[in-house]
Amino acid sequence: MENKARIDFDFKKGFFLEEDDILKINEIIKSRFCSLPNSILKYKIRRIDSNEYITDNLEVVLKEENCNGQEIVSFTFMAESDTKEKVNAFEFEYQLHLSFSKNNGTSLSISGLDRDLVFLLKSDLKNYLDNNVNKGFIVMDKSEFKSKSILALLLFIMLVTISFILSIASPETNIENILKSSDVNEKLNYIIQKSQDYSFRRINIYPYYTVGILGLLMLMIFFDFTPKVITFLFPSNTFYIGKYMKIYDKKISFRNNIIWVVGIGLIVGITASFVANRL
Repeated sequence: MENKARIDFDFKKGFFLEEDDILKINEIIKSRFCSLPNSILKYKIRRIDSNEYITDNLEVVLKEENCNGQEIVSFTFMAESDTKEKVNAFEFEYQLHLSFSKNNGTSLSISGLDRDLVFLLKSDLKNYLDNNVNKGFIVMDKSEFKSKSILALLLFIMLVTISFILSIASPETNIENILKSSDVNEKLNYIIQKSQDYSFRRINIYPYYTVGILGLLMLMIFFDFTPKVITFLFPSNTFYIGKYMKIYDKKISFRNNIIWVVGIGLIVGITASFVANRL
């Protein structure tokens, strides 16, 4: 009695695929899958210019230029094996597809007559990918991203509102008790406190920050700008091979400079505003 099994699995996190990773994945597949009779292991490459090809020589893949105009957009390991004559030329007793795609992330599909082999191979590949390759940001489609962004925006509005209310709130002082008091210092303290409260409210800049930040967030969410910003600042689904390695390193260096300048500027601005409001 046949003990068939099939596994289809999508990795949620983005991938960062280097040459060493490709060689290791190839080794894992060969050690488990390609020990079967009549096994075939091939590789499918698709470029940004829509050109694609299939080869059984991994060295051809590793020598891809992977630069502007010929950037790799998907790479697939395809393994097939038959232990007996096929009834249907398009069906195999054992089949594996491991695909890395810039648009769709990483997906794994394994089917075969030996249930143990299928699950062992899935476990080996998943463990390696989770620990070494798929460590980027979680990949979300646009609808999921928008729904979560709107929720985050509502929470942000609530927190800003609470912070603003607390920033302008001052403890109520009983004016009648102050007037009846014979302590001159207490009356002076009350006058100084009211003067400071008025000055703070008059030059308070929290509403301007709030309006600006909320407006920016709304634009980023509803004009699909945020995913592009996140992808630029924190690249995911990256084929780190060929000439793209230098391009990627330059992007990361530029991103780090931007984060450094913006971060320092933001800290200085917030600190200056806080000090000015307290003077």
